[in-house]
Amino acid sequence: MMKLIKKYRNFLLIVFVILLLIHFVLKDNFPLISTVFYSTPLITIIFSGITLCFIFYRKRKLALLLSALLTLLTFYFFNNYHFNNKASVKNTTSLVFWNVAKKEHFPIEIISNIIREHNPNILSFVEAIDVSNDDLNTLNKLHSEFEFKVLKGNMLIGIKGSIIETNYLSKSDNYRFNIIKALVKNKELSILMTDLYASPLKDKTEAFEQIALYNKTHSFDFILGDFNTPYESIHFKQLKNNFTSFHSKSNGFTATWPFGIPLLELDQIWISKKFNPIKLNKHYFQNSSDHALLVASYQ
Repeated sequence: MMKLIKKYRNFLLIVFVILLLIHFVLKDNFPLISTVFYSTPLITIIFSGITLCFIFYRKRKLALLLSALLTLLTFYFFNNYHFNNKASVKNTTSLVFWNVAKKEHFPIEIISNIIREHNPNILSFVEAIDVSNDDLNTLNKLHSEFEFKVLKGNMLIGIKGSIIETNYLSKSDNYRFNIIKALVKNKELSILMTDLYASPLKDKTEAFEQIALYNKTHSFDFILGDFNTPYESIHFKQLKNNFTSFHSKSNGFTATWPFGIPLLELDQIWISKKFNPIKLNKHYFQNSSDHALLVASYQ
């Protein structure tokens, strides 16, 4: 095994450099490269670099160079993907997003606890496949201040107020969108809920172009969902003119998937620049979903 590693160690070093180039420069500009970009988040590149340090430990200069590079990468990782946000959420408004990940039973008890703890105005869920009439009746009895509606595309919305209208848009092998107009505290809000196709082989360009197109006609207040696209993606650039991400408002690691491992920030909330994002809290419920439940507080 060691002979094999020694034989191909220069090749492994080249691969490491290519991964860095893809992550920081090329990103998902090109369909084939995007597959590598999605499947090798920065934390995996850092660990592969540590492995290279051990492989090249006898080449002192190279090992020291790799160690210095890994120190910089580790600092960059914690500086950009881990935040200690102690901002007060007093006098803020909040909303909830959660990919409940196709579990057999809809987690009503968890949702009720989140409502009691955070008092949100909007509850939104994707991959909510098994929401029965009994579930809806229970939610309505427990939280009569909300209007709940099962949406096409396996989504569920709860509004503390009233739902004016919903519109479902999809391309089955690419994206699922629900556009919701709602009345909250006598103010009309426009929400886009998204669930993009999960395969890293699928080009996300069309989906994000459609999001930008729909925003021109609907002027969304919130764009939220499981984008199945990491925050670093080039595709989010077209949102940044009109929206602010809660990325830097996170409390803890920004990654939302998978449970317990800070790999990818797939679940995201973007808010119109007319609002001020304050804090993003994440809750993990291993038995209910491998995605984090997001609670976004804003003013």
